[in-house]
Amino acid sequence: MVHVEFDIFKPPPAPTNLHDDILNAVLIAASQSTSGWVQLDCEARTSHRLFYKTLVHDIKVALPHHIKLSVTALAWWCNSKDWLNDLKADGVVPMFFAWGHQVHK
Repeated sequence: MVHVEFDIFKPPPAPTNLHDDILNAVLIAASQSTSGWVQLDCEARTSHRLFYKTLVHDIKVALPHHIKLSVTALAWWCNSKDWLNDLKADGVVPMFFAWGHQVHK
């Protein structure tokens, strides 16, 4: 899995300068995969959707044909899932989490 996290206080307007670094990190992870899958976990903001879709497409094209691509999707992304339908990933895994102090009973 490759996790990409942007600064929550100063996120880049369009992180296109990170495209190649993220792509290369995913390809390295794929070369070490024993499951035949690689996962991109990228918490893209709404303003990053075009970048994200392009990145996922480019990763899928660059991956060896025997490696499948999974991406995580923040739960709130599913409210406007039309944009998820076009992702070139083999699987989309919804993610839900809450920030702050939690009490487990």
